[in-house]
Order: sequence, then structure tokens, then C-alpha cells
Amino acid sequence: MIQNQEKITKSGQDKSGQDNICVRFAPSPTGFLHVGGARTALYNWLFARKQRGTFILRIEDTDVERSEERFWRKILEDLEWLGLNWDQGPFFQHERREIYVQKAQELVQKQKAYYCFCSPQELERQREEAARKDIPFRYDGRCLKIPAQEALEHIRAGEPAAIRFRVPEAGKTEFHDLIHGKVSFDNRQLDDFIILRSNGLPTYNLAAVVDDMMMNITHIIRGDDHISNTPKQILLYQAFGFPCPQFAHIPMIMGPDNTRLSKRHGAVAVGQYREAGYLPEALVNYLALLGWSYDGQQTIFSIPELIEKFDLKKVSKKAAIFDPVKLDWMNGKYIRQIDEQRYISLALVFLHKAGLVNEAVVQQPPAAVIKILLSVRDKFKKFSELPALVDFFFVDSITLTEEARSQIMASQDNLSLLKELYERLLNIEVFDEASLEALFQDLIREKGIKMASLAQPVRAAVTGRSASPGVFLTMSLLGRERVLTRLANCLQTLGGGLRREEFVIGQEQGS
Repeated sequence: MIQNQEKITKSGQDKSGQDNICVRFAPSPTGFLHVGGARTALYNWLFARKQRGTFILRIEDTDVERSEERFWRKILEDLEWLGLNWDQGPFFQHERREIYVQKAQELVQKQKAYYCFCSPQELERQREEAARKDIPFRYDGRCLKIPAQEALEHIRAGEPAAIRFRVPEAGKTEFHDLIHGKVSFDNRQLDDFIILRSNGLPTYNLAAVVDDMMMNITHIIRGDDHISNTPKQILLYQAFGFPCPQFAHIPMIMGPDNTRLSKRHGAVAVGQYREAGYLPEALVNYLALLGWSYDGQQTIFSIPELIEKFDLKKVSKKAAIFDPVKLDWMNGKYIRQIDEQRYISLALVFLHKAGLVNEAVVQQPPAAVIKILLSVRDKFKKFSELPALVDFFFVDSITLTEEARSQIMASQDNLSLLKELYERLLNIEVFDEASLEALFQDLIREKGIKMASLAQPVRAAVTGRSASPGVFLTMSLLGRERVLTRLANCLQTLGGGLRREEFVIGQEQGS
């Protein structure tokens, strides 16, 4: 509630225990939902769910030139993907313009606001004058001196006019922030700010306050870059005679270099994380920890746990650091925890995008494909990394990486080992993990070498890379024909002494 005492406007009675808690998330559809906006939505959602309150979605699209339908539709899609369901809305501000005009005129009638006829050129001259004097620009209030009747005559004559709010000339505007504590602004530092533009469109502060009043918002949880807007909004609540909601300004999100998170730090839009193969519950868990901590130790929280334990009192004032390495680690843990069916389904989507499997495989994956996917489940941190890990299973020919080539050529005996293995594989009756392991054991025993001395060059030759699932599993999944073909190609490429006629026989016997 706003109280006027000794010319001080105050708000900030703690309403966290009251009934009918109501919060809102109000993005502007001038771009995609970024991680900062998603965290704001999350904190509002968690607060509403914990308090058994209402979570409203409002689209603040009064910026007609920059607002686009594709943006608000994607914002809704991303919120749904994150699991942040709303109870009311979405409400669109562009559908409520008449209400904002009416409310602005109501303040004029109360003498809390006035018409301003200053042209952009005149205002620019005032700014330049302030800059010359090295003082902050503050509108000089010249239109406030125009008598009401004269102002109306200008309006009737069709002269364009904005509406400015009349800020008290003295006193302070104070509020108690649930995170920052007492915040105070000297009214003399505030401008007579515009609430309705000359084109009839409301400014952010007017539209937000009118909507928050009409939607009975009890708590406004938003980024601390909005703190400077708060005194203006409190003054508007006071002018309308409406109880002021409680404010909680959450800390800014910074990049690892301690500058404001931006595109140069990598992905910033929620949709980009979805496309990269992050799980929504992992991203929600990570975003929750950007500024909030339960006990300083626990890092993995289920959604029910977050709802139960989330508390605005434990939100930090200090900026949060977005660490993509920690997000990757967390996403990897979630990938290993989700149920097998969901894991396989998501993995196949990314293999299909990469062109490694067709739609039929996605709909009905063979047992071998499932086995491949399960064999690498703990080897990646986001699904976009998966295709590069398993592509050698799904293609006919491979190219040796530099690491694989170096591993094969690490010892002068490796090529002869590969050739001998090739010849023995021609005669193996059963091509499965157990039979392959037995064959390998026989060969290393005869040669007096360790398993790694054989397994590493073989892996490199049949996969084209230095790392893969277990070599016996990999070979059994690749199958006899592809293993023999790749060994032969490797030997021919690196000068292993395999004659072409031997290679042809190998293919025929392995078919």
C-alpha cells in the first residue's frame, strides 16, 4: 500500500503471506525469449506455484514497429517447452489501447498529468542545452504552465500532444524491495515522464501499471534493470489511488567475463538451447540457480523440489554468472537420468536431423540402433553432440581423423597386427562380442602384448577416430562386412601390404 507521510511515497508491505497471490510474466515480442527472460518467467512461476497463486502471461506489444507475431508465438512455444504453464492469458496490450488512453486522460482530469505540445526538435534543443551545462536532462515543465482550457483548444484544433505525468517537485519515493531492501529516489531527480505519446500509444510505464492494476497483480518479480522504472510506477499507482504491489528485482545475468550476457557469449535464446539438444528440465534447473540457492550445496532439483524450496529471500543481490560448462554438465546428468524410451526418442530425432537415419528407423528403431545409442549415453552432454559420436555406425565409408591415423601409426608393428587380425576375422564363424574378444585374447597372447596395443589401432581403423564404445561392441554392431572393408581400406591407404585380390576375397567371405 502506498502511504503519504511527510511527502514520502512508500510501498512495500510484505504480501507473501496474503491470499490470492497473483504474478505475471510480460515479455515484449520484439525478439525471441532469452535466458534472462526465461529465468524471470521461472521465478514468477515458482513463486505462484508455491503460494498456490495465479501466473498470468501478458504480451507487451505496444511497440508496434518492432513487435512481430512470430516472436510472441515462439515465446509461447518456448514457455510451454520449459513447462511454465500459465493460468490466464496470453493478454495482448495492443488490444487494450483505448483503456490506456482513457486512464491517461483520467490523470489529466485529476491534474496528475498534463498535455505536452513540445515538438521532438524542441525537446532535442533542451537535451543539448542540458548537455552543454553538463547536467542530466530533465523536462523543464513549460507545458505544465499552459492553462487547461487553452490546452483543450489546442487539442480540438488537432495539434499533436503527448501526456506527461506530473512528478511531485519535492519529497522522495521509496519502496521496500524483497531482495534489495529499502530503495529510495529523490523526486527532484525524476522527469515529468510521458505516459501517452502523441500518436496515442501508451508508454511502458503507463501500460504496465494499468494492466497490473486491472489484473490485481500482487507481486512484480523482474530484472533489476527495472528498478529505475519503479518510482515512476509507484507514483502512477498513487495517482490512481490503487494499492501498490510488492516488488522483487532479481539480479542481472552476466557472461563468464563479467559483462552482460549477450550473443557474443554464445546462445542466449531459449530456442537455441532446445535446438542444441538441451533438456527443458535441465535448463529450468540451471536457470533457477542463477541468483538463487537453497543451501549452497544442492544443485540438482526436480520441478516439485524447486516449487517447494524456492524462496525470494534466498535470491542474491549480486549479478549471476552464466557458465555454459556447468549447464552442459547438468544437462549431461539429466540425459543419463531420463527414462530409456524418452532418451531413444530424442536421440533418434537428432540422428534424423543429421541425415543418419530415415523416418522408418525413427518410428521403429531396430535393436542394433538402440544398442548403439545406449552404448554412448554417458559420452555426451547435449543431443547435438550425438551424431558426431555415432555417425561411423550409419555410413558406408569413413575418413581417418588425424588422431586416428596417429594412433595406427604409433607403432611400426600396428599395420602387421591389423593385417593379421584381418586374416583371422575372415575365418571367424560367429561375429559377436564374445567371439571377437576371444579372438583378440588369442592374438595378444601369441604376440605378448597388452589388449590396448591391439584394440586402439583396430578402433581407429574401423571407426576413423580415436574414441568409441567398447571395441568388441563396436565391431559387432558394425558387422563383419563393414569391419573387414574398413580394415582393408586402412591397410591399403597406409601401406599395410594387403593385396587387392586379398581384399576382394575378404569382401566375398564377409558378405
